[in-house]
This record gives sequence, structure tokens and C-alpha cells, in this order.
Amino acid sequence: MSREHQRASGSPTASQTAEQTLPLEVNEATTDEAGRRQHAFVVSRSIVDYRAPLSYREEPVDVHVRVVACRGARLELAYEIRDADHLYAEATTLMAAYNLETGRPRRISQAELDFLACYTES
Repeated sequence: MSREHQRASGSPTASQTAEQTLPLEVNEATTDEAGRRQHAFVVSRSIVDYRAPLSYREEPVDVHVRVVACRGARLELAYEIRDADHLYAEATTLMAAYNLETGRPRRISQAELDFLACYTES
């Protein structure tokens, strides 16, 4: 499975949803609770455009995720939910790099930029 997409069934469970999150733990500092709080991302805007109905089914669909923009404190992600025949939804999420300890936005670190580079549009 490529890094730019993950498989999801028609109705994800909580564990499937957790497994589908982008793993932004890019260095040892973010593997403990204090590090995660200092290197968090919060959603500031999310837009979903529904293109076709997707009823519950056993067959999985593809969720393609890519980085649209990443600079300063801003991270923009784009998504497509599709199978071989249909595009069901497109979405964008604007996120802010955030330090939960100080309650303030922070700059995206070089380690995070390096990690996200493989998800960036060409």
C-alpha cells in the first residue's frame, strides 16, 4: 500500500479511524505526552464536497491523502474517497501547528517538513 493512500471500509470503526490518522510523530521528542502536546496540530477548517452516495458495503474504498501546502504554522491536506469506478467525496482540511502547553500556534519544524515532503503534491 502506498503512503499517499490508505484503505477504509464503508463505515469505519473507532479503531479504523485511529489507524488512518497521519502519523506526525517524526522524532523522539513527540513520542511522549509532553512532546505530543508541544507538537500538536489542530483543525481550523474542514470542507467536504460529496460527489456520489456511498452506502455501507463490505468492499473497501480508497482514501487518498496528500499535502497541498505546508509553511509557517499552516498545513493543508486534501483527500479523495473513491473506488475504481466512482469518486464519492473530496475534502480539504486546514490545520495549524499548535503548542497545547502554551496555547499558541507554532512554526512547523524542519523534521515535520521533511516527513510531510513525501506526501506533498508534485
